[in-house]
Amino acid sequence: MRPEKPERTTTSIMDSMKIIPDPWGVTLIISSWNYPVHLTLMPLVGAIAGGNCVIIKTSELAPATSKTLDQLIPQYLDEECYKVVQGGPKETEKLLAEKFDYIFYTGSSRVGQLVYSAASIHLTPVTLEMGGKSPVFLDNTCNIQMATERILWGKLANAGQTCIAPDYILCTPDVQDDFIKAAKETLQETTRTTGVMRKVAIGGEIDENERYIAPTILVNSTQANEALNFITERDPPLTCYVFSTRREVKDAFANRVTAGSICVNETCSIIIVNSLPFGGVGKRWHGAYHGKHSFDTFTHKKSVLVKNYSYVTDGLIRLRYPPYTDWKQRFITLAIGLPLPGIPWRLIIFLLGITTGMIVMFVIQKFYGISF
Repeated sequence: MRPEKPERTTTSIMDSMKIIPDPWGVTLIISSWNYPVHLTLMPLVGAIAGGNCVIIKTSELAPATSKTLDQLIPQYLDEECYKVVQGGPKETEKLLAEKFDYIFYTGSSRVGQLVYSAASIHLTPVTLEMGGKSPVFLDNTCNIQMATERILWGKLANAGQTCIAPDYILCTPDVQDDFIKAAKETLQETTRTTGVMRKVAIGGEIDENERYIAPTILVNSTQANEALNFITERDPPLTCYVFSTRREVKDAFANRVTAGSICVNETCSIIIVNSLPFGGVGKRWHGAYHGKHSFDTFTHKKSVLVKNYSYVTDGLIRLRYPPYTDWKQRFITLAIGLPLPGIPWRLIIFLLGITTGMIVMFVIQKFYGISF
């Protein structure tokens, strides 16, 4: 990756500067079972692009995928740098006892706390993706049929096992009725109730033998007039969904809700937009990844400053040496750290040097008769 060129300031006017993305070193990726391929390979690509070596701990709850990755990855990647480790909690515990340069974890909050605790022993930086409750706000300006289809798709995709799947909807009773009606048509379900659940509008059918729960919508008669306050009073969600055409509503959620991301008039497809960082805040997440942001996660921005030995440079930096006279202090206070955006100072100084040389040559030729 090409080094970045930082903005010049008055303190670096004569210096060469760059920021080099440096690999962390040996990293550990612990993936989850709900998207065992995606949640393994997505961070792995960023780690490889960043120049890291990687230990890949696949999920024991997805044994077929874990076995397949263990067989395929060595065929394409050097095992000296990229190693797959299978196993359960004991193997994970042994890995966490080792010192890594970076740890990337996806899974439950309970295990995430254990990972964070183990990493803290070695002061290892981490990225933690631990899901959470993702609310949906629905108002009467949205296209209720489209909104319903998108919400249900986001909730039921991958059998509902998605960390950013919509969890609950905040809306007025009239919008609730419209949503339930559209949801019934979409799911082709009729209202059912069981002895287990109350206030079931759709679904509720349970088959323990088949480990099956029908797509179910529960309703509450309480009106949520203060949706924003309801959301902000709780832990920050990984994603907050807003279905509305009102600009003031969309802006209010974008500006007031602390969340990993805000998605307007859509649900889970935000995770496939690689130009956007995917991450959260608070208890649900530390760090972000996807696309270029995965590369940024698995690299350290190393600053490089190169100062030369020219007399002009030395003359400028000598102002920092004692004795500190009043004029020195005033000059340093005025000049230190001021940004110089868009000004080609090295070129200007070069041209000033040429101009000064030409003036000197002219004076010598004029008054001393020496030709060049």
